[in-house]
Amino acid sequence: MHQNRCPEPRATTKSLLIELLIATGYENVSWAKSEQEIAKILRHRLQLRGVMIVWIDEAHDLIGGGTPHKVQMTVKSTKNLMQGAGAVGLILSGIDTLWTLIGSDEQLNRRFSKMPLGAISAVPDQKMLNQIVRTLCKEAGMTAPVSHDLLERLVHASRGRFGRFIEYTLAALEVAAFAGDAELRIQHFAEAWGQREGCELSQNVFLVKNWGQIAFGQNSADKQKGAR
Repeated sequence: MHQNRCPEPRATTKSLLIELLIATGYENVSWAKSEQEIAKILRHRLQLRGVMIVWIDEAHDLIGGGTPHKVQMTVKSTKNLMQGAGAVGLILSGIDTLWTLIGSDEQLNRRFSKMPLGAISAVPDQKMLNQIVRTLCKEAGMTAPVSHDLLERLVHASRGRFGRFIEYTLAALEVAAFAGDAELRIQHFAEAWGQREGCELSQNVFLVKNWGQIAFGQNSADKQKGAR
């Protein structure tokens, strides 16, 4: 399975196809080629590599300013990947805007099965979330953190959003790697989260004692992208 993320808020269908093509290892992609030519090459590459699923994360970026008609035209441009010999499954994921726009068009609403992702919790999801953190640490060549309440703090800092949980963990790993540390610690999360949120030390979930009492407003990232 190949996952692709659109790099810009106003990504086009053509740029998406090129990014997908690059993800298959095809480096020499010319913007001079038409959308249809690129789609043909991409289809061949996907078949060649045995790809069965194409997952487009942050698909709300692809539809940009967001009318149902634009969503429909974008999906139609990639629909040929879902038909005929060597067809692939198409998964779109993103913020609530994507859900609303797809649901507002009858044809798109029928074509896609929609699955909301519920909020994560540090109690029932403890085993899964701990495993994710340990796996990411292992991939980064670091020892997993041992703080007894780190998971609860991280879930709270993530607003119960799985995507943010992953992002903040990766950000903390980057801080640890930059510092040359061999063990991921709660201080790395505090630094990474503080940088992203732009909050005062007294409002940093990973530093204060009564972290559960911290309520979140919308930061700049939330205002631009919405809740994940």
